[in-house]
Amino acid sequence: MAALARPKHLWAIFLFYLAWSGAIELIQPYVNRCGEWMDLAANAAGLLLGLFLVRCVSPNANKAIAVK
Repeated sequence: MAALARPKHLWAIFLFYLAWSGAIELIQPYVNRCGEWMDLAANAAGLLLGLFLVRCVSPNANKAIAVK
């Protein structure tokens, strides 16, 4: 939880969870489910919304993302 209090690599977190979501969509046909690209798009939209909210709410987010 401490990592969430001071996010330093928001884009890395975004890309990790987007890749994780894509992997889940690709695995679904092997467990009698169907993966859909719209699910991946919805997950990406949720991730972007979360990223936006973290940047707006966290006082340290803008400092951590700024290029040093």
